[in-house]
Amino acid sequence: MRTYLYVLTGLWVLASCGALTESASESSVATAPPTGAAVAAVRSQPFSPDLIRPGMTYVGTLVHGLAWTDGQGEQVAIFSREMEEEEGEFFSSSVTLHVYHYRLTPAGVSLVREVKDFTLDCEFDNMAAFVPEAMGLTDLDQDGEAELTFAYYLGCTSDVSPLPFKLLLLESGSKYIIRGDVVPPMMGESSQVPDPAFAAGPAIFLEHAQQLWNKTARYPGL
Repeated sequence: MRTYLYVLTGLWVLASCGALTESASESSVATAPPTGAAVAAVRSQPFSPDLIRPGMTYVGTLVHGLAWTDGQGEQVAIFSREMEEEEGEFFSSSVTLHVYHYRLTPAGVSLVREVKDFTLDCEFDNMAAFVPEAMGLTDLDQDGEAELTFAYYLGCTSDVSPLPFKLLLLESGSKYIIRGDVVPPMMGESSQVPDPAFAAGPAIFLEHAQQLWNKTARYPGL
């Protein structure tokens, strides 16, 4: 029987008024390592902006954060949103989503992985946004190194057209991604295409990512 560690810890949500509000926090307990293996526990901690150390730079507005300790040391994930608006003959907006995975090392702060995606020059509703329910930490392969999961919408629409949806799993800089679309329920089911990188990782990575996709790939507002 597999044991899952899935945490939405210290999740910071961008409220409608534009202020940051903190949700309830949960402490995490790492999955038990295989018999005979000495594997460090993955432990989450409540996130706050105070955990962003000098050298942990980011672009845009901070909207989410996760913090944890695993076999590689102290880690912080920063999620930010950058928006630019242009007013002329036609109004347009550009939104860029940023994810930064930082690690504290004896030498200082190290950027493990950066992910950036965007919807640019949108003259309608710019749908680029993170999905809070998809953010979490696991140690699926029980190696003492946490996997970080998150998902987001992209797209520019004025109706209920299909929207691009991406779900990512990161482990120590390696990236695994499922790409697809979400549609309103009356228009059928969402589509998904796992990246070939999953074939090089543990099978449980794809299994977990697809389960998470099925839980979170919903058309926004419906």
